[in-house]
Amino acid sequence: MYRVCFLLCSLFLLLTCSKAPVESDRWQRRSPDAPSKTTHRILIEKYTGQECVNCPTAATLLEGLQATYPDRLIVVSMHAAYTGQTLPALRSGEADAYARYFHIQRAVPGIMLDRCPLSDGKIYSTSSAQWAGEILTALQRPASLDLSLQVQSEKVGTAWSCRVKLSSSDQRTVSSGNYLLTLWLVEDVIAPQKTASGTNSTFLHRNVLRHELAKTSITLDAPFTQAFAIPNDLVDKTKAKIIAFVSDPKDGRILEARLQSVPEAIPTLPDKPQDPSTDQPKKGVSTPTFIDATTGKPIPSDQLITCRPEHPLVLVDGVAEITSPYVRLLLPEGKQAPLDVELQVTSQGAGAETHGLSGVCLESCQTLEKLASSYTLRGYKPRSTDLIGIHYGLSKSWTRRTGIYEVKLYLKQEGKIVTSLTYRFVVTEKDYAKQPEPPTPKPTPTPPVPEEPKPTPTPPAPVVPKPTPPAPEEPKPGPLPPGGVDDIPEAHKTHVVVFDFTGQYCGYCADALQSIGRTKKKLGEYFLPVAVQASGRYNNGAELRCEDAYMFEYFYGRTGYPNLFMGTNKEKVYPSNLEWPVSNAIAQKPQAKIRFTATNTDQTVTVHFKALPNNGMTPTSQVRVLFLLIQSNIIAYQVHLSANYSHQHVLRRGLNDWFDGRKTYQWIWGDPYTFGEDFTKTFKFSDARFHDHRPEVEPQDSRPIVPKDCEVIAILLDEKTKTFLNAASVSLK
Repeated sequence: MYRVCFLLCSLFLLLTCSKAPVESDRWQRRSPDAPSKTTHRILIEKYTGQECVNCPTAATLLEGLQATYPDRLIVVSMHAAYTGQTLPALRSGEADAYARYFHIQRAVPGIMLDRCPLSDGKIYSTSSAQWAGEILTALQRPASLDLSLQVQSEKVGTAWSCRVKLSSSDQRTVSSGNYLLTLWLVEDVIAPQKTASGTNSTFLHRNVLRHELAKTSITLDAPFTQAFAIPNDLVDKTKAKIIAFVSDPKDGRILEARLQSVPEAIPTLPDKPQDPSTDQPKKGVSTPTFIDATTGKPIPSDQLITCRPEHPLVLVDGVAEITSPYVRLLLPEGKQAPLDVELQVTSQGAGAETHGLSGVCLESCQTLEKLASSYTLRGYKPRSTDLIGIHYGLSKSWTRRTGIYEVKLYLKQEGKIVTSLTYRFVVTEKDYAKQPEPPTPKPTPTPPVPEEPKPTPTPPAPVVPKPTPPAPEEPKPGPLPPGGVDDIPEAHKTHVVVFDFTGQYCGYCADALQSIGRTKKKLGEYFLPVAVQASGRYNNGAELRCEDAYMFEYFYGRTGYPNLFMGTNKEKVYPSNLEWPVSNAIAQKPQAKIRFTATNTDQTVTVHFKALPNNGMTPTSQVRVLFLLIQSNIIAYQVHLSANYSHQHVLRRGLNDWFDGRKTYQWIWGDPYTFGEDFTKTFKFSDARFHDHRPEVEPQDSRPIVPKDCEVIAILLDEKTKTFLNAASVSLK
């Protein structure tokens, strides 16, 4: 009883002694909570470009939000050629492929948040004024998964390893199925960036996507470990980081993400991009008024702005482009109604094939699909920080047409003109870069029959043989003069080879195989896919494996399955968006033209190959020719498709193999070749066996080679870089 009374008295004293609440105790802003294991982190894919004048402002905005919510936002800079605002130094094939896969607008800056729909139902936003609100909403999403990422040095200075583990934060809401894990390598890079006042050569580009290291399936509580070589194209590996994110394979939404610096990392802490709003004049106006972006001086309505090229004009994707000076809008105080923007080319002859608008910069910079004579944007919500300008393009067929081109810019409200500008682009012959016309290929002098070195006094002697055109067939071990006899028609398109590293038990490979089949059906003979069955883990024994696979895998640095590479420029392509990069590559004029035939018996195949520089092209002098044996219609298992799936374009072996006594691995890149040489060689169809790279492992029997289902692909490549110059294929039916 005594104890009960004591407790009641103690409770009474506590209640009566507690401080009464005051107003200052209420609604106090809390600092953001430090992220925990169960805190959701957002992956922001920021599409940007070095040519985009509004992108530095977007970078400043996102950096400010990152400071407010530390470690909650992971921002990746995606430099995609698709946007038309990138330069080669930071351009990423992966970023370009993702941009096309998600069908984003060709306008930057723009963002995706976890690849989830935003408040307007779209997944990509170019309206930076709305980003803060969209990000705040996304931050409310709870974390259903816990993702751990560890990066350590695998081999000091040459390789890193990543260990990723996925676990559940809430067993009630998380399924135990497969998720899609992606690993990205990003880098902080100092590189030029276009701004309103010119090009900033020391601009810091944060977390630039450099490589996709892996894309693979992962399950709960099953750690994934991957080692990979440090790419040699990094500007500074101490500024590199690894990003791991897990997505739902059904809808592509990103569920969780983590960022980790590499072991050698040194923090990058340069100056932040300048906020353009600091340049704004303080004087108010009653109506939207253009001001010079550099000086801040007002520009009267209907002012003529003369534009001259700042740099010599060069062709990029067939278009020479002139950029106008940039302006901003000085806005009246208070609420400002949206504006309608109208651009009209007043010069005659404008059109998709001649000249016209090629890009428009408002809130974002947008590259137009074709040269346009007009452009309209309804409901533009201007901000004083927006840089406004236009890009005017002269097509390849028009680049020597100098003169004056004019464009009218109107800002309207309710159909009435608020203010306007006239841009006058002045182009002279001196504005074009001196592009030495590709030397018209000197007609290869018909090699004189070696009579010159033998000036015998008796003239009749050389006349007696009367050599006819077939004379070049006489066996002469010495190479022909450069180029040889030009008896091959000019090649206008390139045969494009795509290596597909795949496997029979690879779940994601099924979609890739089907995509390749559709693309092959559409693009026809110029698309040459090669399915490389390499991994023992994802193959049914050795039935489809290839003895050359290890070497090709080592060269391409393949990680995960499927992985597709176009040619040997190591350009990664994606199954979901395969047609565009391949068709674009096919349309390019090749450096070499090829004549290729093959004859075969049941045991051998004899190839007849000749290559010459293509008309107007100057290819490398040191080349090799590689012959690959490809087999189709192989009935074998493929997960998610069929137990009796018909495998197409499977690499069975390189015909230039090591069995002729060569001890190095150079054989995988074929035989040395000299332009103009008539190359003939006979290869045996050796037993279809898989020769493991380990000497202690006995060769394993694989599916037999069936000549009627085979083709031979001939690839002409640069000896040093291994870049494919052109290719050809012939069926053995």
